[in-house]
Amino acid sequence: MDSKKVGKLEEELKELLRKRTVTTGELESFARSIGRRKPSKSQVRGKEPNWISDEFPEARPISIPFHGRNRDVPKGTARSILYDFEEDVIKLRLKYSKSKDNERNDDIQEYEGYEN
Repeated sequence: MDSKKVGKLEEELKELLRKRTVTTGELESFARSIGRRKPSKSQVRGKEPNWISDEFPEARPISIPFHGRNRDVPKGTARSILYDFEEDVIKLRLKYSKSKDNERNDDIQEYEGYEN
């Protein structure tokens, strides 16, 4: 993943926040795109499937209710889930902007070390 992909994820999240209704499938698809996954059978907690982050293991699991793939999620529930996704996207942006800055600093240090 890079900063360009994070920018696309931000745009997709804004689009989902603007939509009147969001389906379970859309939420699950976005969860996968930001690096979340359903836990294995031995890690399942509660009735609804939790999505855990591989990118940020300290992040809390997000429950996405599943009552059919293309069923609309209640508006308040969808907003809450999308706000949690927004936190993940912000963390991704910070993580990949720092790595890009570190690459630039390495390039500058290499250039400064070059003698003519």
